[in-house]
Amino acid sequence: MASARRFTNVEEEDLSNLLDNKDSKNTKKTIQLAVNTLIAYCVSKNVIFADFEKLPADALCGHLRSFYASIRTQKGEYYSKKSMISIRYGIQRHFLKVRDLDIVNNDEFKPANLVFQAMLVKLKQVGKGSSEHKPPIEADDLAVLYTSFDLDSPVDLQNKVFIDFMIYFCNRGRENLRELTKLDFKFHRSGGNKYVTLRDHSTKNHRGDTTDTDESQGGRLYAVPNNVLCPVKSLEKYISVLNPNCDSFWQRPKSLEKNLVVFGMKMSM
Repeated sequence: MASARRFTNVEEEDLSNLLDNKDSKNTKKTIQLAVNTLIAYCVSKNVIFADFEKLPADALCGHLRSFYASIRTQKGEYYSKKSMISIRYGIQRHFLKVRDLDIVNNDEFKPANLVFQAMLVKLKQVGKGSSEHKPPIEADDLAVLYTSFDLDSPVDLQNKVFIDFMIYFCNRGRENLRELTKLDFKFHRSGGNKYVTLRDHSTKNHRGDTTDTDESQGGRLYAVPNNVLCPVKSLEKYISVLNPNCDSFWQRPKSLEKNLVVFGMKMSM
């Protein structure tokens, strides 16, 4: 009886779903885009993709050599180095899943991978070897941005909290923002210092596997005493005026002519 409670019945389908769900949405998208690119290559070679997947390793390697050398964007331009690596990664994951075949590390695919490495060198030569990052916001510009906020305005308050969140929690772009709830924020006090941490949750870089640690996501939002722009104070104010009947952290502001309505709750002018 005790064993029955400890171990539930698990079907093969359950195991497959468990493995599929360990990957983030972005990873699944990367794999699918890579497979779609490979399908387009097969169409250009008059090869049925279902047959392509079953090719012997040496024949598959030959096609991948040609694929890596000939692949271009829909505009006929070279892919960036980062995109090429993503495409090969997606194809690798696909063949690991459908055939348990590693097209990157198996010696049988060394000829194809030599061509892949040669293409990365070529991409650097034609100026496609590095990623173009957005320039950081200058400190003076950031100061101007913060002083422009009217924290009695619903929209400005939300924008201020958004900027604080992105800066202090170092979030990856806008990833997982939609899923945030009011309960994801933990308020702490240590030695007179007040700060906020974010509840541990799954992200693209932190999936919860053995490589993750309790501190893997990091980020703390510290209070700045006697400062009207204190990020903790802004967060507390923001949460206090959210609609209590909705758990979502990002709620749409509303405004009326005589009353200020913030996320469903009235605030006096």
